[in-house]
Amino acid sequence: MNPKLARQTLTLRRPNGSDDETSKKALEVAKADPELSAWLAAQSVLDTEGHAAVQSLALSPQADTDITDAAHAFSQRHDGHRFSVRNPATLAVALGFLLLIGVLTWHFLGQAGVFPEEAIKIATSGAGARPDQFDPLEQKAGQLEDWFMLKGFDNFRVPPGLENLQVVGVRLFQSENEWIAQAAVAENTMFLYCFPSQPFGIDVRPEKSWRITQADRTALAIREEGGMCFMIAFRGTEAEMKAFLHKTGQR
Repeated sequence: MNPKLARQTLTLRRPNGSDDETSKKALEVAKADPELSAWLAAQSVLDTEGHAAVQSLALSPQADTDITDAAHAFSQRHDGHRFSVRNPATLAVALGFLLLIGVLTWHFLGQAGVFPEEAIKIATSGAGARPDQFDPLEQKAGQLEDWFMLKGFDNFRVPPGLENLQVVGVRLFQSENEWIAQAAVAENTMFLYCFPSQPFGIDVRPEKSWRITQADRTALAIREEGGMCFMIAFRGTEAEMKAFLHKTGQR
């Protein structure tokens, strides 16, 4: 099991729960990887606090009734054994189930809007490129598809509204053995990136929606469409990125 798969496995691990063989293997991988180990320690704190917060939630009368009805329906499917919503074990199971639904939703909808760390790594690598690593090319961003295709990179796409950005240099580089398309834009000292999402475990949902963050003094925005990610990076703030996207008609 590699660190990326271990991290994905541990993301869905229940706090204070019993670990299956897959989780145990992931934990062993985390112990041997300092970066993953540090992430797991921080994540465990968040998971524990979240679990405690859910456990401490006061049920409204309607929620109380809904859980009672659900417990009754569940019991009728299991040899008529009756569960009491007032039983601590039953309540823990019910809340645990709700927590599990929340965790799965959080995970599959893109980790509740958290910006993908793999994308930040790509942007960091791209920002370190020297000017002589770019091929000079003065074209609009919407006209770059053919250049990248001739270099063997297919599916370079620019979101509607960004086609007229003036590009002054382009290049291809690799990250984790995957090719990344990068274009330099004179405006705001901006970089545009395009790369496949799945090899990096990136899942931005819903498609065509933007996820924005600020890393140090760099603003980043990423979207996904048809298995390809498009990312923007420039020196600025998250608020400035939102203003830029709004100006170009992005949602």
